[in-house]
Amino acid sequence: MDVPITHWEELMRHARRAFQESAYREALDLNTSALLFSKRHFNQLFELDADRAIAAVLVSYFNAIDNHLALYDFIKARECFDNALSFLISANAKPQISEKQTHAILHGASHLHNEWCRFLKANQNEVSDLKLSAFQASLAALSAQNHHGMSLH
Repeated sequence: MDVPITHWEELMRHARRAFQESAYREALDLNTSALLFSKRHFNQLFELDADRAIAAVLVSYFNAIDNHLALYDFIKARECFDNALSFLISANAKPQISEKQTHAILHGASHLHNEWCRFLKANQNEVSDLKLSAFQASLAALSAQNHHGMSLH
C-alpha cells in the first residue's frame, strides 16, 4: 500500500506548493485529486493502518477547506466540513470495525472538531448564517455513539 500513499503525498506536496504560490484553483484541483485518491484506496489502507487512512482523507478535506477560504468561498468550505463528517460517519458504520479503527475515527473526529472551531473563530462574520448547529450536533453524536463521555476539544 506504500505506492498509493506515496502518490497521495506527492499530490499533497504539489498542492501545498501551488497554495504557497497563491495558485489556489490549481491547489484545489490537486487537493481534490488527492482526496479522490485517498478515498479510492481507503478500505484497503483502513485495514492496514486506520490512523493513516483517516488522516489522508481528512488532510485532503482540510487543505480543500483552506483553498476555498483563500478563494472566499465560505459555502464550499462549509460543504467540505459536511463531507468530512459524512466520511467519518460512513467509516464508523462499517461492519465489524476494530477498537483501533474506532479510535482512529474518534481521533479524526477530534481533529475535525478542532478545524471546525478554528474555522468558526476565524470567519465568524462570514459564516453566521450557514446552519452551524446541525454540524456541531452531528459531530457530537458521532463521538457519543462510540465513546460515552469523550468530549471533543
